[in-house]
Amino acid sequence: MTATVDGAAQEARALAHAVRDRLPHGRPGVVAVATASGGLVLTVNAAARSPGRNAAEMVKELLGGRGGGSPETAQGGGLAAAELAVILADLLPRLVAEGAIA
Repeated sequence: MTATVDGAAQEARALAHAVRDRLPHGRPGVVAVATASGGLVLTVNAAARSPGRNAAEMVKELLGGRGGGSPETAQGGGLAAAELAVILADLLPRLVAEGAIA
């Protein structure tokens, strides 16, 4: 799931965690929430982490090394909101192609 919010990183993080915590157990899930100011919060559930999906690595890859966090939740920024929109639009098809989510 991807979304963009007008609020700050704290609001994006809260939304990402709320959605992740409601995903079906046992099904891999990745939630990415961008802020209108150019921030990104990405979180993965346990089913996505078990085969090696790492939120911190994903954020660093998506943002060209800008960002970090834990394997479960990471955040970064420094991009224009339009650039983040392109990144988010490409994220879901890429994860499906990689077999990270179904």
